[in-house]
Amino acid sequence: MGGYWSTNSVNLPLAGTWTMKTTVRVSDVDQVTVSKPVRIVP
Repeated sequence: MGGYWSTNSVNLPLAGTWTMKTTVRVSDVDQVTVSKPVRIVP
């Protein structure tokens, strides 16, 4: 099954440092996850 998800905006309830985590399935049994801090300012 193919596909993707995207958005032009995200509403977060509070300012601060959030952790964004993305998991990508690279084969039927393997996946890769990357986490990055994202700073949100008011």
